[in-house]
Amino acid sequence: MSGPEGKIEQAFARYCRTRGVLCLKLEVASQAGFPDRTVIGPGFVFFVEFKRDMRCQPSGRQEWWIHELKQRGQAAFVCYSLKDAVEVLESYL
Repeated sequence: MSGPEGKIEQAFARYCRTRGVLCLKLEVASQAGFPDRTVIGPGFVFFVEFKRDMRCQPSGRQEWWIHELKQRGQAAFVCYSLKDAVEVLESYL
């Protein structure tokens, strides 16, 4: 986890800890494209795929995962900044 996306992801994980929320980096074996973070709080779970800016779009496999999660009633988001991710989290708290 390095580069601009990694820095946003790490900052979001730190923010989640300050809010008492789990922010897990799950490695799903043989399943490329699974969202970067799984966020678990009191009464909610959601998934976040981080991109460094709006010019970077999710890959086909990442889009597939987001679609599959949403089809199963799960919330999944693509966030292009720390601000985006914090706004999603705060909407659940």
